Amino acid sequence: MPSRLVYIKSALLKDMPLAVRGYQAANPDFPYQSTADQFFDEDQFEAYRELGYDPGDRAATQIQAEL
Repeated sequence: MPSRLVYIKSALLKDMPLAVRGYQAANPDFPYQSTADQFFDEDQFEAYRELGYDPGDRAATQIQAEL
Protein backbone atom coordinates (compact mmCIF):
# COMPACT_ATOMS: atom_id res chain seq x y z
CA MET A 1 0.00 0.00 0.00
CA PRO A 2 1.48 3.40 -0.98
CA SER A 3 2.18 5.90 1.77
CA ARG A 4 2.81 9.62 2.03
CA LEU A 5 4.99 11.57 4.36
CA VAL A 6 3.48 14.99 4.95
CA TYR A 7 5.59 17.76 6.50
CA ILE A 8 3.60 20.68 7.82
CA LYS A 9 5.37 23.85 8.86
CA SER A 10 3.49 26.35 10.96
CA ALA A 11 3.18 29.81 9.51
CA LEU A 12 1.29 32.96 10.38
CA LEU A 13 -1.37 33.41 7.74
CA LYS A 14 -3.67 36.40 7.30
CA ASP A 15 -6.77 34.35 8.10
CA MET A 16 -5.44 32.71 11.28
CA PRO A 17 -7.82 32.54 14.24
CA LEU A 18 -8.22 35.58 16.48
CA ALA A 19 -6.25 34.01 19.38
CA VAL A 20 -3.17 33.73 17.17
CA ARG A 21 -3.43 37.15 15.56
CA GLY A 22 -4.18 38.87 18.86
CA TYR A 23 -1.28 37.22 20.64
CA GLN A 24 1.08 38.08 17.79
CA ALA A 25 -0.04 41.73 17.84
CA ALA A 26 0.80 41.94 21.56
CA ASN A 27 4.02 39.87 21.25
CA PRO A 28 5.95 40.77 18.08
CA ASP A 29 8.49 37.97 18.56
CA PHE A 30 5.74 35.31 18.30
CA PRO A 31 6.09 32.57 17.00
CA TYR A 32 9.87 32.80 17.35
CA GLN A 33 9.96 33.23 21.13
CA SER A 34 12.76 31.62 23.10
CA THR A 35 12.11 28.09 24.29
CA ALA A 36 14.03 28.84 27.51
CA ASP A 37 10.79 29.88 29.22
CA GLN A 38 8.65 26.73 29.40
CA PHE A 39 5.95 28.30 31.57
CA PHE A 40 3.36 29.53 29.10
CA ASP A 41 0.40 31.57 30.27
CA GLU A 42 -3.03 30.67 28.91
CA ASP A 43 -2.91 33.14 26.00
CA GLN A 44 0.54 32.01 24.88
CA PHE A 45 -0.40 28.34 25.14
CA GLU A 46 -3.58 28.87 23.13
CA ALA A 47 -1.74 30.85 20.44
CA TYR A 48 0.86 28.12 19.94
CA ARG A 49 -1.76 25.36 20.10
CA GLU A 50 -3.85 27.08 17.44
CA LEU A 51 -0.75 27.85 15.36
CA GLY A 52 -0.19 24.10 15.07
CA TYR A 53 -3.81 22.98 14.92
CA ASP A 54 -5.05 25.30 12.16
CA PRO A 55 -2.49 24.35 9.47
CA GLY A 56 -2.79 20.67 10.48
CA ASP A 57 -6.55 20.80 10.11
CA ARG A 58 -6.24 22.50 6.71
CA ALA A 59 -3.75 19.90 5.51
CA ALA A 60 -5.88 16.99 6.74
CA THR A 61 -8.92 18.42 4.98
CA GLN A 62 -6.95 18.83 1.73
CA ILE A 63 -5.47 15.32 1.93
CA GLN A 64 -8.88 13.80 2.66
CA ALA A 65 -10.34 15.58 -0.36
CA GLU A 66 -7.63 14.07 -2.58
CA LEU A 67 -8.31 10.48 -1.48
